[in-house]
Amino acid sequence: MRLRRQLLFVSLFILSLPWAGCQYIRQMEKALRDGQVKALAASAQAVAARMSSEASAIALPSHPAVYNARQQTYLHPLRNPAIVDGYDEEWRSLGIAAEKFSDSQHPEFTLHSYAGWYQDTIYLYFSVGDQILDHHNPQQAGVASGDHLVLRALTNAFDLKEYVFRAGGTGNIIARYLNDSGSIRQEHRIRGEWRETGTGYEVELQVPMRLATQGLDFYFHNSAGPWQVGSFNPIDYPAPWIQPSADLESILTRYADDTLRISVVNAHQWLLAQAGTLSSAPEDGNAEEDNPLLAWLYRLAIGNENFPSLTDARRNGRMNSSEIDAALRDETAIGWYQHGNQRVGRVARPIKTDNIIIGAVAVEQSTDSLLAETNAAFNQLFLYTLLATGFAGFGLLAYASWLSFRIRRLNRAADTAVGDDGKIKPDFLNSRAKDEIGDLTRGYGRLLSRLRDYTDYLRTLSSKLSHELRTPLAVMTSSLENLGHQKLDKDASQYVQRAREASQRLSTILNAMSSANRMEESIQQAQTEIFSLGDLLTELITAYRATYAGTQFELDIAPAESDYRFRGSPDLIVQMLDKLVDNAVDFCPPDGKITVALSPQKNRFVLSVSNTGPPLPQHMQGQLFDSLVSVRDTSDKTHLGLGLYIVRLIVDFHGGSVTPSNLPDGSGVRFTVDLPGRET
Repeated sequence: MRLRRQLLFVSLFILSLPWAGCQYIRQMEKALRDGQVKALAASAQAVAARMSSEASAIALPSHPAVYNARQQTYLHPLRNPAIVDGYDEEWRSLGIAAEKFSDSQHPEFTLHSYAGWYQDTIYLYFSVGDQILDHHNPQQAGVASGDHLVLRALTNAFDLKEYVFRAGGTGNIIARYLNDSGSIRQEHRIRGEWRETGTGYEVELQVPMRLATQGLDFYFHNSAGPWQVGSFNPIDYPAPWIQPSADLESILTRYADDTLRISVVNAHQWLLAQAGTLSSAPEDGNAEEDNPLLAWLYRLAIGNENFPSLTDARRNGRMNSSEIDAALRDETAIGWYQHGNQRVGRVARPIKTDNIIIGAVAVEQSTDSLLAETNAAFNQLFLYTLLATGFAGFGLLAYASWLSFRIRRLNRAADTAVGDDGKIKPDFLNSRAKDEIGDLTRGYGRLLSRLRDYTDYLRTLSSKLSHELRTPLAVMTSSLENLGHQKLDKDASQYVQRAREASQRLSTILNAMSSANRMEESIQQAQTEIFSLGDLLTELITAYRATYAGTQFELDIAPAESDYRFRGSPDLIVQMLDKLVDNAVDFCPPDGKITVALSPQKNRFVLSVSNTGPPLPQHMQGQLFDSLVSVRDTSDKTHLGLGLYIVRLIVDFHGGSVTPSNLPDGSGVRFTVDLPGRET
């Protein structure tokens, strides 16, 4: 792991400070929420006690039917009377949810309904999904022979009438019913509009409330089955409809306010009254309104619990939740919900009369209103902690970056301390810092200085040895020559001959070492001029073909501008090519080929010498141009590995580079020389 990451990891321990602050904030927020819940429970208990005296408005009227909430119709209050035209635009604009009915065995037949009331009139809207519509046949007896709508209404005298609306085409429809004698009668007090659509039909009705004071339900009859879909109770009377109570709402208004919402439901969880809102009260110390960033930080501190979304009971008329269920079982329940950016707490208490539960009271309040004054202080605490943590973390990160930069700079200096020619550069990084990295930098500098002195000694060792060994070698050679003129037996003559060959070989080695030293000096003093590389290569290839008659040579020169004009030393270029060609001839088989290529590039020339033969060993490719390095296994010649070393010296003199590589097909070796400084 990098040093910067290590320090960054260590800096994470600083996060324990904001973590501790967050834990404190969460505990305080939990304590405040518990206090809020107790206050809501007290409010709910007080309202429930008050509602117990309004049992007649909460409990359902005495009714002989056995029904469930699904069979009841909730009448939403309307601001204006609905326009009975068979269209649902005004219903959808009210923001209420449609009741949906379907047959599990025939899912293609569906029914959506809206219900509302204005003054003493009930308004109903139905949308039926039916692909095949069967119209009424007037020639058949009965109230209706095809598809039809049935509206069942129960009056105060428990007089049940079933009003039938026939499918006879788009337009006004008339309600028909059978009287006690079995005759078909019309009810003109009920107005209706039937409109057929591409997917079924839509029906809108206007019914006087006095015709259904005790109960109301409906169903659509499909003659294809036949089957019925709707809210009707097939074995008993229609269920009583539900209507919000203005009297109950006026009572709740005394307890509710702009931050507290109170709802009353009956035993079937139908919403009977609701007062108050959940909007936060604007306070001078409300940090959430003053600064949204602080509010966001506060939310981040207390955590993001996955609360369910708060639904609006006025959309479908029912407040169905676990808190209401528990309250109707005579239990006090608490629930938390998400309402936009607010968290809402809800407490429900049962409403009893004569020890019988007739409904429930639900009290809701947003935590934002209760914690308005404390949020600012909490947010400031969290913000200051965050700023302190950020400042400390930034300081550690900056220090780690500075430390990492120093180490990387030392690493780069160590990587570049030794040049491509194997020489140690004298300008190593010098540091005056008094810390451990500074000591390490100075230690590296001292080590490289000693290595540079030792390397310089090794570089001059060959010339020193050549100078020191030449005199004793001359004495030994002359002694052997004199000894050869003496009369010796056969064995002695053989030993003298071997000693003479060894001294001659040693002399050759010393001469090569001396020539290498002289070559380094001569290269540094060489003069440059402008000449044509193309013409020079053409002449050299002709000479090589004559010198190495048994080897095939090929010259590959690409077309170029300005006749390959190049500034350099022609003599050194010739020596460089002689060494490369001599090396290629040594490794080229008798039937092989040597190719000398020259191509112009942008502001430089690329010269290469390729030969067929054995490839270069992978482990030696980086050492071929060092002094006294050779890859030859055996040879009749004495090779000290100075040829390619001289090639590198000449290339360095011209500011270029030389690279050995194996041919792509593995059939030989290529030496590529990149010479900059193209003259135009």
